[in-house]
Amino acid sequence: MTAAEMQLAEQTLIDQGTSVQELMRKAGQGAAQMIWRLSNDMPTLVLCGPGNNGGDGYVIAQWLLEKGVEVRVAAPVEPKTEAAKQAKSLWRGETLDWNEAQPAQQFVDCLFGTGLTREIGDECFDPFLRLFAGAKKRLAIDLPSGIESDHGILLNAVPAFDTTIALGAFKPSHLLEPARSLMGNLVGVDIGIDAESKCAFVQKPKLHAPSSRDHKYSRGLVAVVAGEMAGAAQLAAMAAQKSGAGYVKIYAPTGFQTPQPSIVVE
Repeated sequence: MTAAEMQLAEQTLIDQGTSVQELMRKAGQGAAQMIWRLSNDMPTLVLCGPGNNGGDGYVIAQWLLEKGVEVRVAAPVEPKTEAAKQAKSLWRGETLDWNEAQPAQQFVDCLFGTGLTREIGDECFDPFLRLFAGAKKRLAIDLPSGIESDHGILLNAVPAFDTTIALGAFKPSHLLEPARSLMGNLVGVDIGIDAESKCAFVQKPKLHAPSSRDHKYSRGLVAVVAGEMAGAAQLAAMAAQKSGAGYVKIYAPTGFQTPQPSIVVE
């Protein structure tokens, strides 16, 4: 789901009687259980931002603390949303000064999640990178901080994580480059979202090698429409031919030079 679709889906749940705090509890505890499965009792530092992603972080930290994990929280500012404030009030562990916090073996990023649209300033991102660099295992909750949700855009020089735990639904940036390559293993946590999305997957075609019974019509026909600059059309036509297409035709302006004798140009 896009950020807007996710926000609408969550609001639908809230309108049906599920509180923001309950959604945060489901998201945080679901993510914490996933972290426990992946890392067990590894000493952990959770970075909590001012919004609801930070609230998820406080829930994660408290759940791990109750499991006996050595866990601390580092936060650059106080929570801004009511749900995040309540989550922090239930946190019974230690909260460290952002600039003086020391790295732990495990780094959990709950600084900024879905909906970030601008670059994180150096005064916040530099300590983030320092704490990230000192960890052995790095996990991001929902999205790594510094990534825009819908288009795979990097708003900061985001480092590569080991695991990203998506909350409620995967977002386009979980699958789009350059963001995808920085997220490591992708896992999801169900928080009860049941809604339609306009996002769709285009399935890879299933190609097979030509058999002795194949001919040009059984292998499929490809039409490529070219513009004045012919390079892309030539590459597309050659790729189709080498992939086993039975017949390739380029529709092109006058003077277009065919890349292969067996490719027809009109």
